[in-house]
Amino acid sequence: MNDSTTVCTGELKLQFNDGLHIPHSNINTNDLRISILQTALDVYSLLCTASSGENLYFTIFSSPSNEVLIRYFIIPRRVSLKSTPVNFSFNPFKSSHVSLSSSLKQKNSLWKTTIIDALSSDTRYSRFLNYLQRLQLILEFNSLTNVTILAPTNEAFEKYEKQLQSKSSSENNASAKTKIKSPHFSPIYNDLTQERLLLTVIRDGVYGSSSWVNGMVWESISGWRPADTDESSPSKIPVDGIMLKSRIEKNGKIMIGNVEVQDGEIWCTSGVVLPISGILDLPPRLYDILSKNFVDPGSYNKELLANNSQYSFFIEALRASKWDSRIFFNDKNTNLLDPNTTRIKHTLWVPKNSDFASMLTRPQWNYITGFDSLPINEKTKLAALSDLRSAMRNFVSPTSISLARLGLGSHQVPIIDDNGLVSDENITVTVHSPTMAYVNGMKVNLIDYLAYDGVSHQIDALGSNVFSKIKWTPEKIMFGLNATKFINLIVKYDLSEYINGTKSGSWTFLVPTNRAIEQFERFSGYIENKDMKHWLLYHIIPNKYEKSDLFNGQLLRSELKPSSIDQHRQIIKVRIPTTAKTSMHRAFTYSNKTNWLLFNDASLEYPDSIPGDKFSNIYLLSSTLIPPESLINSLVQDLDYSMFVGMISSVPNLLKNITNTPSLTVVVPSNNAISNLGLVYSYLTRPSDFEAKADLLKLVLNHIIKSVVYSDSISFSCPSSDSKRASQAGTFSKDCTTVLKKETLGGNPVWFLYKNPETFAISFKNPQNSKNVIGNTDDKLGTMDSYQDAIGFVQSDIAFLSGVVHRISNSLMIPKNLVLSPKKLFRGMNSLVYEFLLNNLNMTYVLEPIKSVPKNTPTKKEKSSRAYLKNSKSQSAKLDTEEEVDGYSFLVPPDQVWHEFPPFVEFYNRVVDGSDKDVDKKNPGFRPLGQSLNNEIGTNPWENATMEELREYLQKIVRLHILPIKSTNLNAISTSSGQKYETLHEDVKLEYQQVGSRKIFMVIDPFSSIPNPSYPIPPIGIPPEKGGYPRQTTNFAVISRQGGISQNYYKKSNDHSGKIQSPLIVYEIDSVLQLPLRPPDDGQGFFSGLLWKTALVLAVWGLVAGLSGMVCLWVHSLKTLNSYEQI
Repeated sequence: MNDSTTVCTGELKLQFNDGLHIPHSNINTNDLRISILQTALDVYSLLCTASSGENLYFTIFSSPSNEVLIRYFIIPRRVSLKSTPVNFSFNPFKSSHVSLSSSLKQKNSLWKTTIIDALSSDTRYSRFLNYLQRLQLILEFNSLTNVTILAPTNEAFEKYEKQLQSKSSSENNASAKTKIKSPHFSPIYNDLTQERLLLTVIRDGVYGSSSWVNGMVWESISGWRPADTDESSPSKIPVDGIMLKSRIEKNGKIMIGNVEVQDGEIWCTSGVVLPISGILDLPPRLYDILSKNFVDPGSYNKELLANNSQYSFFIEALRASKWDSRIFFNDKNTNLLDPNTTRIKHTLWVPKNSDFASMLTRPQWNYITGFDSLPINEKTKLAALSDLRSAMRNFVSPTSISLARLGLGSHQVPIIDDNGLVSDENITVTVHSPTMAYVNGMKVNLIDYLAYDGVSHQIDALGSNVFSKIKWTPEKIMFGLNATKFINLIVKYDLSEYINGTKSGSWTFLVPTNRAIEQFERFSGYIENKDMKHWLLYHIIPNKYEKSDLFNGQLLRSELKPSSIDQHRQIIKVRIPTTAKTSMHRAFTYSNKTNWLLFNDASLEYPDSIPGDKFSNIYLLSSTLIPPESLINSLVQDLDYSMFVGMISSVPNLLKNITNTPSLTVVVPSNNAISNLGLVYSYLTRPSDFEAKADLLKLVLNHIIKSVVYSDSISFSCPSSDSKRASQAGTFSKDCTTVLKKETLGGNPVWFLYKNPETFAISFKNPQNSKNVIGNTDDKLGTMDSYQDAIGFVQSDIAFLSGVVHRISNSLMIPKNLVLSPKKLFRGMNSLVYEFLLNNLNMTYVLEPIKSVPKNTPTKKEKSSRAYLKNSKSQSAKLDTEEEVDGYSFLVPPDQVWHEFPPFVEFYNRVVDGSDKDVDKKNPGFRPLGQSLNNEIGTNPWENATMEELREYLQKIVRLHILPIKSTNLNAISTSSGQKYETLHEDVKLEYQQVGSRKIFMVIDPFSSIPNPSYPIPPIGIPPEKGGYPRQTTNFAVISRQGGISQNYYKKSNDHSGKIQSPLIVYEIDSVLQLPLRPPDDGQGFFSGLLWKTALVLAVWGLVAGLSGMVCLWVHSLKTLNSYEQI
């Protein structure tokens, strides 16, 4: 400051808008306003020293944007009545600045009036003036006031023209210098347009090079358009000029892009002219900035960024909002100087793709951006467009907003309306420093990327709630999943309230894809409205289920409530097989290596639940769910359980009655279990046997329970369980089972036992004892620690139209009122001969229930049978045993085998033709089978035998085929190889053997030391020779089939658990077992045996005596030798 100038003496005070006065002598260098104060003092000093010959007036004041504006008036004495204002503005938020005093002191003493005068006064700008003239800009430049001109020098134009000539030569463009017109009648000269040359005009005010600061943003006059006061004018909305950003390098050079601001400025009353070293380029367009990831145009890798834009979601959202054509000036012919254009510039607050992924799920994104391509009505499309615009307008402002120009503090910035113009809504922009700012709480990472059509800023919108303002509904999410067919069906059948958010409650939707529904419509029979509505309701589940809430075997209740199960909800079963699968859904690729979720048999198209809103979840299915169908359809889905269907169909009207009965639980045995019935199944399915059909009905009805029992129908009541989830998962500390009592359609009680989803069983015995029974009526629950006697379900909860099916594997539930007698099983194998023999040999007592009799006291029938057993002790031995017989098992050869057995053929023919005078034809035991049998083996060796011999022989043969079961071994019958069984024949046992897949019974010969059954014997059926019986080559029979006799048939006291594991069995064998060889009983045999045994004893004693003599002789010789040695 020059102290000799009296005008400048005194103390300078600056007043800021906070009302604080700071005197010149009290400047604090640490104050944030030090830059403002220093600049003001520099100008003050300049004005004081340059006041000679001119009248000087100046004012220093603070503007609303916190800029200090220093305005002074220079009034030459010769023009005292006219003043020309010149403005200097300084941004206080930049830490570096250039002092004004040094440069301003070097200005010419004679100031020019207009910009054209200033340019004309310096030969460096002759080419610039030539271009202004060619582009018809002389008049416009001549009228400019209060501006800063960045004038390219002649050297700059020479360099430009050389580059242009080189480019033109390569493109064979001979008319490079020809003056042409643009589509908007804007002239072009040497590829330079008015827009580009107008970039040289900064309309912010007059700034000498000393006032330029690093990072400052300037507004040019290019593209600028003031608001038109005419309401009918399309240009009533103002347009910002294209902006330029300056930077100051370390060496002090001022740069705008790649162009340097040089020394040698020229001042005039209209502004200042600054020389620059090159031609300013138009900035890139907003679309280019976004597509090139905010990278400088000169440094990005085109190939790398071609398909890797981090902001493609933002561009796509603008396209879907139908704002892209208004915001992005992608049309190369766009000219903001066109007076008829209505386009304005915009500021974009741009989130990354990853930010969109955090704010939106994939279905939400698909809904707001893909609605235009969906097959939906216009009303729905408009609603989706409105949702998108309500969120995206928060990222678009209808003007060019530079944070450097905005200044520190909090600012309300407008956002666009649906038409892309100014709305009444604002966002809050808070600037903390030149490098730190926030927009509605979202941090601005990249600041002030200037574009031809506006300004862009990259923001961090991770986790922002911008899109939460949209009222999300399940319907909108389903649109995002492209599940339009499901939505259309929901709307068609008046179920829209479930998906549009108007129905109260929480929901889980199982939504098939369009492709799945197309297949369903093509192949299913759901054509009636009622059926389709039921089908839709089956895909809706009350309550919101996350994937983590689901577990294997869980039953979900749907909204389908058919009358066939008394308006209860139909179930959907959750299955989680532990297999790894990989799938693709739209833009997502995923691999589920843990658990793959199934609803019934429908797999997921997308691996997780998809939120519909805060009250609902959606699972996208790759196939449709089929509501439970009829019982038959449910049963035949697995052929391993198809035989039960045949059993039901064998009983007249049974299937119809079951179908018409609501709320049933059907326990279905496997084909293997039914096949294991053997002769029982053959008996039950006899076509014209009404007794068999009645028994079959009892069996089937015993597998059907009167009410629906699911695996989760039993309320878990273990005291050690901490929660429902713990009980379902079986994670409680104490082993505990819950019991539920029900009743079958056959009237028998059953008990369901539940421990966890993998332990679910049924029993015909009450597993509860008197200590832990809660109640004695149906549906009462009890608990127990363990229970083993039950039939476990191998697959449970298979829903059908009127109930549920549970499958069991190798067991059946035989009711107590189904009594299977030996005669019924004989009928099952179509055996008539065996019963004929029992009847005509007076042995029918083995077919009838056993009455309690005193021990060792034979029955009347047993006494009568002894008359035929002369010299035989077998029967008395059997009757006088210390163990009471509880029943019998039978080995039954087929009738055809008997027809080839000579003794039977002879016996039968005599009985039928009446030649047996001992047969009382009035006796009920006489059961002729029909006509006489033909002898197919030639001469029958038994034709000369007496009837008594025939009876005796056949009775022994039949006794060999009957196995008495005693109380001590009632449960000891097993199929282990080597098991031995007693028979009714004296001292003769049978041995069970399994050779490969063949199961056989063979006779153990008690009179032979030779291993059985391989010993040579004469052919079958030869009459016994004197002293013995004939033998066959191999005395064994192969088991063809078998079937169990009810355990309580012979004695009501016998245990009957409901499972067909009775030790009383009828075996169908392929041949007649033969009697073993018996020693002769005419005396000779006895004496021969006695002599043989005596000789054997004597031989043994002789051998012992001989050995004893040799030992004695050896001892004697030793003693003699010792005596000799002593002598």
